[in-house]
Amino acid sequence: MLSVGVPDVPYLQKSQKRGEQNVAAIDAAVKAGVGHIVLMSASGTRREEEPSGGASYWRGEQHLIATAPAWTILRMNFYAEAFLQLAQASLNQGVLTGLAENRAAFVARCDVAAAAAGILIGDGHAGAIYNATGPERLSGAKREGLIAEITGRPLAFRVITEEQMRVGLTNAGLPVGADNIVVSIQASFAAGVFDIVTGDVERLAGRPPKPLRDVLAGALRSPSA
Repeated sequence: MLSVGVPDVPYLQKSQKRGEQNVAAIDAAVKAGVGHIVLMSASGTRREEEPSGGASYWRGEQHLIATAPAWTILRMNFYAEAFLQLAQASLNQGVLTGLAENRAAFVARCDVAAAAAGILIGDGHAGAIYNATGPERLSGAKREGLIAEITGRPLAFRVITEEQMRVGLTNAGLPVGADNIVVSIQASFAAGVFDIVTGDVERLAGRPPKPLRDVLAGALRSPSA
């Protein structure tokens, strides 16, 4: 059985409601008289329709721009901690999979938070769209090699088809419809949505972002290392 990196079910359920929640939060802030709203969004956000995972971010961004007196958008790249879950699942199968050989600049949650804090306490950010990314773009093969090096366990990277991925997700017991969200995320990887490096974290937080290696090492390192 191929490991396809299944996100937690609660995460999938939340992603389906995010669009409505973003709109409701923006409306409440505008009604309360908030003069400047900062929205957390995602890299590669563009016009999409449900069930695409990016549809909720597009809806939130467009509503923010149309209604907020002043706004700033911070788009986050794929979380390094979320990839950690995929890495742990892949180690159990001995293979890391993807819909294509791709590159991504994973960003740590603490770096996104620091960038957001920089926006909140700084000036001159109204109307800006920032991209919080990690410091380097790592291909599937590079990610696989990094995991194997840290853990001392054999691991391979394998490109699979969407059909194979859906079969794996079904066998993993994912709820009906949730497989579309997972496939959408993996399709974003294949399309290069997360293949971007910016200096926005360092510019906003005053320090460089963590490399993926640092995030993985603490959780994956072999006890004998």
